[in-house]
Amino acid sequence: MSLKHDQSRSLNRHRAYYLFAVSFSMSVVQAVTMPVIPYMAYKLGASQFIIGMIGSIGSLLYCIGTLASGILSAIVVPYRIFLLSLMLYTVTALGYALLVRDPIDILLLKIIEGLSWSFLWPPLESTLADVYSSHERLVSIFSFSWSSGMILGSILSNWSLRCKFSTVFFLSSSISFLCLIYGLLVRFDTNISKALRYSINDVKDVMFSDITWLYPLFYSLPLGIIFTFFPSHAPIWGFNESIIASAIFVIISSRTLVFTLAEKYVTKRALSMFLGSLLASTGLLIYGLVHASAHTIMTASLLIGFGTGLIYASLFHSAITSSDRLRSIHTSLFEFSIGLGYFIGPLIGGMVAELHLSLPYVIGALMQLIGLVPLLLRSKALAVVS
Repeated sequence: MSLKHDQSRSLNRHRAYYLFAVSFSMSVVQAVTMPVIPYMAYKLGASQFIIGMIGSIGSLLYCIGTLASGILSAIVVPYRIFLLSLMLYTVTALGYALLVRDPIDILLLKIIEGLSWSFLWPPLESTLADVYSSHERLVSIFSFSWSSGMILGSILSNWSLRCKFSTVFFLSSSISFLCLIYGLLVRFDTNISKALRYSINDVKDVMFSDITWLYPLFYSLPLGIIFTFFPSHAPIWGFNESIIASAIFVIISSRTLVFTLAEKYVTKRALSMFLGSLLASTGLLIYGLVHASAHTIMTASLLIGFGTGLIYASLFHSAITSSDRLRSIHTSLFEFSIGLGYFIGPLIGGMVAELHLSLPYVIGALMQLIGLVPLLLRSKALAVVS
């Protein structure tokens, strides 16, 4: 019995290491391609509205997909949905490399890409929680895997913005394909989620009993605006590709640093959320109103990175360490709300950017500040996260 238990633990460890590796690898891919897509659309002559639509349509499908993947994770093994996501992204990246001729092509491919990312993260997080024994260590290791991947990807984005777009997406497709092939060789317990099934009433109970699941949109809203619009606004404002890559690197690395420290040392999560929103909104205002030099852009990026890091730290722990039976709901709603922020920011930003390029950042900052009102009124609700 002891031998069988040891074999099971060893197999679960191997599964977890594979999932951590995928989290790292696909985060590199996401960070490398994130600025390339709006920049490619700009180079192909897309209007500000179309650039905003490209950013928002993928996020809309991400929102829908995260809810669908959470429900499907309670019906079939989450790992199968996770493998489907890798297959979808492999095909989508090939499409970006081979099929794009005008901005509408990007818009259509972004729909599939949004679904592929939505089928990746909630099942991955849920499966990791199933196979990794220590939830406390899981949060820190998983956070390190995706955040370090994002940092490396943001460094490489300086290269990806300068080289042929088809090369970037061929490599991205290859990485996703390798993750998929290895994933097919890793054996996962097909009975792993049978005890975790839930009903639609469970979903309603989580959604309507506590609105804290909506708060992650204040993490992603400023990021969605920056990642969607700055790659196309930078050349108009007189900046080159290296400034785009540097700004994204500063945001991602400072976000990771603050998240890592706040996750360990910050206990007042409502205060962390409040300060994070203030910092992020200040950074957006600087982007919109004081973008005359690279120094102001880097300062604004630092503030947004610090702010989003504080917001993320205040919310992520509760999603991934929630009760076993309802974990798929919590992780799906967490990712859904993140997708909602990435959807709202570019959608509204694309509409107002036609009037003035500064408006997406200014309105995003105002929305971030308005979001503090329900947070202050319902601070007791956020205390649950603590």
